[in-house]
Amino acid sequence: MRKGISRNKFSWKNVLKGVGIFAGGVILVAIIAFGVYEARVSSRDERLSEMETTLKLIQDRLFEKQNAGIYGGKTPAETIYLYYEFLESRLFGVISTYFVPEKRAEEFKRYDGVSEKEILEFVEELRAAEVLARSADVNVSEFKMTSPVDLGLKKMANGVWEFEYINRKLK
Repeated sequence: MRKGISRNKFSWKNVLKGVGIFAGGVILVAIIAFGVYEARVSSRDERLSEMETTLKLIQDRLFEKQNAGIYGGKTPAETIYLYYEFLESRLFGVISTYFVPEKRAEEFKRYDGVSEKEILEFVEELRAAEVLARSADVNVSEFKMTSPVDLGLKKMANGVWEFEYINRKLK
């Protein structure tokens, strides 16, 4: 019989080569995956930054228009609705513009340190107030309500309704 080379012979050298090739492949895949991840994250961050800038610009424009008295509710119900929608969005600078000019600075600070729970409870009260305000006479110059929220609105010269007061303790 002829002696042949056995292919089933165990060799540490071959094992180390196999492990090295496998480890190299894993490292290569990890490097590629990390590069793809970084590219996606930076792309997403850029898009989020652009969206944030755009939203800030829109908010600033709306704030300027509100301060000019251009926008506001055409009815007391609409003013209440706009107020609580911006309140839910935490745009406190914008909601302060729904007040008569002499109350805006005071209203701007109203929500400093107020809890999320308290804001949500207040929003629910304002929703109920909006429903009741839908039946208000828009031909008068003032609208007052004591329940579910004690508030008063005044019709401005440009036909826009603005808050005179909201008597609700927060904090």
